[in-house]
Amino acid sequence: MPFNVYHLIPGRSLQHFKNCLMTGQQTSPPGWDVVQRPVFWGGQKGQITGRLQADGLNFEQDECVFIDGTHRALWRWLRRLARDEAALVMHSVPTRYFWFLLRTCPSLLQRTAWIGWGAGVYNPWKQREAGMTPLKWVWFKPFRYCVPRLGIVSSHHQEDARRLESMVGPLTSHATARYNLQGLPDRLEPRQPTPTINVCVGHRAGKPEDYQAVFESLGQFTDAPMTVHAPLSYGHREHVDTVIETGRTLLGDRFHPMTEFMPLDDYFRFMRTIDTLIMPGPWAQGGFNINFALSVGTRVFIHDESPMLEEYHGLGCDVMATSHLPALSFQELSTPQPLNVQQQNFDGIGLYHKRTHDGWQQLFARLVPTAYQKQEVKTCP
Repeated sequence: MPFNVYHLIPGRSLQHFKNCLMTGQQTSPPGWDVVQRPVFWGGQKGQITGRLQADGLNFEQDECVFIDGTHRALWRWLRRLARDEAALVMHSVPTRYFWFLLRTCPSLLQRTAWIGWGAGVYNPWKQREAGMTPLKWVWFKPFRYCVPRLGIVSSHHQEDARRLESMVGPLTSHATARYNLQGLPDRLEPRQPTPTINVCVGHRAGKPEDYQAVFESLGQFTDAPMTVHAPLSYGHREHVDTVIETGRTLLGDRFHPMTEFMPLDDYFRFMRTIDTLIMPGPWAQGGFNINFALSVGTRVFIHDESPMLEEYHGLGCDVMATSHLPALSFQELSTPQPLNVQQQNFDGIGLYHKRTHDGWQQLFARLVPTAYQKQEVKTCP
């Protein structure tokens, strides 16, 4: 019998599913007797299978696990998994109650990998920085207990790993097992000058103050041929109206808010039209957007305090801090980077993918028992 590795995908994170599982499949060590199975908690089964088919992922029913969207059903499944010889790869955090549930399955901890990103990392950090109250401590205790006992923890960036260790102490093992964006071009698509510059600000609804300075910088180009797009289809929904109001006040009819989800292929086509991508927030988010932009010659700006700025510099990519925006002329903002710089950025994304591959190899080596290694590999199609 092969060794099962279950990928727990929250139903609300379906937009990430293809990149989650496909990266795991593509980086599974060759020759290992391992089957990777997607597990979906929450969401409608028909909706999920429809999304899989739309992404070209046609799984047999017995290859997927669908768990009813209740905490009791998830807890029962975790208890069964704890009795099996199998491993769990947890993508983000499916629910704020998850650490309470996992705390009741101590034998599963060493067979669990957590791919930590987004709110799963930043919410505990922000709560602790704001000051722990008795109620917050109730939520924090199972998180602090489980995370350092997991078999391996992955973060998208080293800064996130340092942030986690400052909260819970040393991790058992750490890897950079993040996701490769499916659908990137095989070769550089050079950016050429265009009559009207298309600017994309962010990738999700963030805090209005993150957008304010960027919109003010772009607003100085009063008569410039420019359209500013702002994807706002998910994230902090309570901020959407304020961001839209700010954008329209400072940019007028050149501001184009995007509040509806877009099919992935359509989003790729949209991103190919973007001349400049600006990531306005300080957190390590939006990596898929940055990787795609750098692969098609787009000029990229990243918030000065984001750990991604240092990382992409380390990859050899010529990205700029958002603090440089106010001093730029419109010509500097709108002129494509030289071809050699665009190629340098494209090569940097290749190095990003190599490091991702190495991180997943490390993750599998930690989770899969030696007896299942170096045999015939089996993966879901």
